[in-house]
Amino acid sequence: MPPGRLPDGSVAVESDHDRIRQDPPDGMALSGDGLDALVPMHLLVAPGGTILRAGPAMAKVLPDVPLAGASLFDAVKLIKPRKLAAERTLAGSGTQRVQVVIDTNGKPVRLSGLLLPIVVGARHERAYLVALTPGPALPRLMEQFGFTNADVSGADGSSDLVFLVNAQQQLIRDAQDMSARLLAAKHEAEKLSRSDMLTGLPNRRALETHLVRLLSRPAAERRRVALMHLDLDRFKAVNDTLGHAAGDLVLESAARVLGEVIGESGFCARVGGDEFVVVIDAAPDDAAVAELARRICAGLRQPVQYRKQLAEVGASVGIAIVEPEAEIRAERVILDADLALYEVKRQGRGHARFCTPELRRRYEDFHLFAREIEAGLQRGEFVPFFQPQVDGRTGRVIGVEMLARWRHPERGLLLPGQFLHFAEMAGLLERLDIDLRRAALDHYAGWRREGIEIASLGLNLSSAQLRNEDLADQLAWEAEAVGLPVSSLCLEILESVMFEENSAVLTRACAALHAAGFSLSLDDFGTGHAAISTLIHLPVSRVKIDRSFVQGVSRDRRIRALTRSIILMAKSLDIAVLAEGVEEDEDLATMLELGCNDFQGFHFAMPMPAEELSTWVRAAEGRGGQGDLCQVKRTLPI
Repeated sequence: MPPGRLPDGSVAVESDHDRIRQDPPDGMALSGDGLDALVPMHLLVAPGGTILRAGPAMAKVLPDVPLAGASLFDAVKLIKPRKLAAERTLAGSGTQRVQVVIDTNGKPVRLSGLLLPIVVGARHERAYLVALTPGPALPRLMEQFGFTNADVSGADGSSDLVFLVNAQQQLIRDAQDMSARLLAAKHEAEKLSRSDMLTGLPNRRALETHLVRLLSRPAAERRRVALMHLDLDRFKAVNDTLGHAAGDLVLESAARVLGEVIGESGFCARVGGDEFVVVIDAAPDDAAVAELARRICAGLRQPVQYRKQLAEVGASVGIAIVEPEAEIRAERVILDADLALYEVKRQGRGHARFCTPELRRRYEDFHLFAREIEAGLQRGEFVPFFQPQVDGRTGRVIGVEMLARWRHPERGLLLPGQFLHFAEMAGLLERLDIDLRRAALDHYAGWRREGIEIASLGLNLSSAQLRNEDLADQLAWEAEAVGLPVSSLCLEILESVMFEENSAVLTRACAALHAAGFSLSLDDFGTGHAAISTLIHLPVSRVKIDRSFVQGVSRDRRIRALTRSIILMAKSLDIAVLAEGVEEDEDLATMLELGCNDFQGFHFAMPMPAEELSTWVRAAEGRGGQGDLCQVKRTLPI
């Protein structure tokens, strides 16, 4: 017979008092302490259902319930076996599985275990042991009541699970901590994605969200909205002369000025390098909005101290107004302000302008025209025309200048002034330049192969082309591809181009072109602000006297004096001179007297397509005289 088990199969359990007084019958009886150690979560119950004692784990779960003396059926809810729950007595029960539900501060927890018949005390009175195990409820009990290994039985493996649950809970805590950090990082990233790092202002994305919210309000809640698009004037010059640190300081100062002027009621965002947008909800009338824009411009004109120097900028402002009843998208409002801003820049900067229906109409016309330009490029409608340059003494053709023309299918032959500006605005100018230049090089190389000797081909360069660091290499490659020496190309640059911002960059570009072997010609000479300094600093081999100094030179003494000075100055610097816009015989004769020998103008020939130029040159060579050249001009197609 196993120790501690009675002949009827019951387990003998001593009370603490009996354990002291006597030994258990038939071997060692299980004491209360031993029972607590073996099954910490237990209830010792009399056959009638009264609880005689509770294990320490049960006391943790029900600390406020006096278990000893209470009814088992009142202390817990017996789910299985249901028969016992219905009869509310344990008398006559054998060993069987049980399930109970314990109400732990209003949070029920389900436990499983065994119901064992036992005897207790010296008199071996019958009782029942309800030995429970946490099972799936172990994590809950560990979290809620601080269960440890001492509160669970080692016999059913619960104590082994404590370590695993602790590890699992630690992993959960780590995951929660990581999740919290990731969420915080996400919120920070979201904040950064909607704000400008330098100024702290909202960025373009935040502006669009704000504007969409304002414009999508119900009709009854809509108010007049004003949007101002600001661009800092002369900001690039600050960056170039004082450095990017000074530029950053100017941007931070601009953000502060805008905040002070518009106050808390306005919304301000930085949407580009030196661009800001201000949105005013419930905007007043146009006069008040214009006054606000004037104050913004005045505030941004104030110099910013950087080290021992002053950084001075200004602002141009385009304004778009959205009336409460208007149905308009956010993109359109921003575009309207952009149109007004562009018009301000075109008119000289430094002030504000409202977008008008006329501006919108012009924008729509521009886009229509831009699409026509793109289609014309695809269909090859843009062609080079050539105007001869002639030695006025001998009638010999010394060169040709390439001029752009558009053979428009509906509008006829268009001159550069009718489309070049729009091509630049549409971002198509570079493509147009390349197409025309390569076509001109092909024609010029073809004439040379046919024995038509034209000393040079003149190609006009814009400031945008001069800013291309690879221009010299690109032009050299294109010339060599058709078998032309670079020395046969004369690159013509407007004098006014050299007085744009970053003139030092343009000067370096000219030096690189000269070093590559190209000859440079200064076009429209005399119309710039510092013609003499231009000649000193640029490696030009020829100047083209502007037509304003040629037409009427025979009749106006002052024009004649200025023109003579230009010719003498250029010759003293070993620079050739060519007069543009020669039309009248008297002006030609006067220019020859003043010492200018090379000419370009309608007196000799109009610009003509490539297929007519070779005929013109051959005819000129055959006739060989100035008067004959005039006759050739009149008899050949223009």
